[in-house]
Amino acid sequence: MTVSGPKRVREFDEYLTKLTEGIHVEGQEKKELLEEWYQHLHDHYQSLKKKGAAEDEAIHSALEQFGDIEMLQKEVNQTYPSSMNLHIQKEVMIVAICFIAALIGPVILIGASPQLLPPFAVLFAYFLNRYVVSRMNNPFISLIGFLAIYSYFVYLFADLSISPLTLDFYVSQLFSLQLDRLAGSSGLFEFVTIHMMWYVMLLVKLLSNCNYIPLWKRFVNSTFQFWAMVFLGVFFARFQGNAEGVVLYLNTFLLYGFLQQVISVSGLKMWIEKLNMYVKGME
Repeated sequence: MTVSGPKRVREFDEYLTKLTEGIHVEGQEKKELLEEWYQHLHDHYQSLKKKGAAEDEAIHSALEQFGDIEMLQKEVNQTYPSSMNLHIQKEVMIVAICFIAALIGPVILIGASPQLLPPFAVLFAYFLNRYVVSRMNNPFISLIGFLAIYSYFVYLFADLSISPLTLDFYVSQLFSLQLDRLAGSSGLFEFVTIHMMWYVMLLVKLLSNCNYIPLWKRFVNSTFQFWAMVFLGVFFARFQGNAEGVVLYLNTFLLYGFLQQVISVSGLKMWIEKLNMYVKGME
C-alpha cells in the first residue's frame, strides 16, 4: 500500500506496507495513519539530508528512529482495539439507513407504496465500494475517472430529458432547495438531487479534521468514489426486469455511496464517546 506524494522513497513504502499489514485499522482511518507516518518519515529524512547525511544513511536513520515494525503493530492495535467494531457499526448503520429509506422513502417523497430493498443491491454496493471504488486513491486517476463518469452522466441526462439540454437548463439543474424538485418518480435519483448530495459531501470533507491528507486530494478522491457509485447504480439498474427494481438499485447505490463519504469512523467514534458521556451524566 502506498500513498501519493511529490517524491517517493521506496524503502519507506516497503516499510509502511509491512507495518500496515498487521494492524487492526481499516478504511479511511488506515489511510490517514499511512499518510501521517509517511510524512513523519519523510520529514526526518529531509532534515537529515539538509544536515549533510548521505541518501542511504538518511533513509536508514529515519526508519531506525521510527521503530521496530512488530512493536509498532502491537502499540497501534492496543491504541485502536475497537477500530474493526467501529467499521462494522458504520456498515450496519449505512445498511440500516438504506433499508429504512427503501421502506419509507417512496411514501414520503412521491406517495408510493413502501418497497423492500433487495439484499443483493446492498451486497453489490458494499463489495464494489469496499474492494473496487474505495481503493482508488491516486487523485489524478480519480480526476480522469470522475470527468469520464460525469460526462456520461450528463449525456444520459440529456438523452432522457424532455427539454433540450441548453446551458441555461443545465445550470438550473445544479442547485435547488425545493422538495418537489429534489424527489421525483425515480426517488432521490434526480439530476439536481445528486448534485446537492455531492455538495453536502464536499462540505463534510471541508469540515473534517484531517491534517495529513491535502483538502484537494480528499475532494478529488471522494468525488470520484461518489460518482463511481452513481455510475455503478445506473449499470446494475439496467439488468432489472421492472421499474421498481430499477429505482431501488439507482437509489441504493446513490445513498450508499453518499453515506460512505459523509459517515466516518472517527466521527462515529466521537459521537459514541459523547453519547457515553451523556449517559454517564444522566446516572
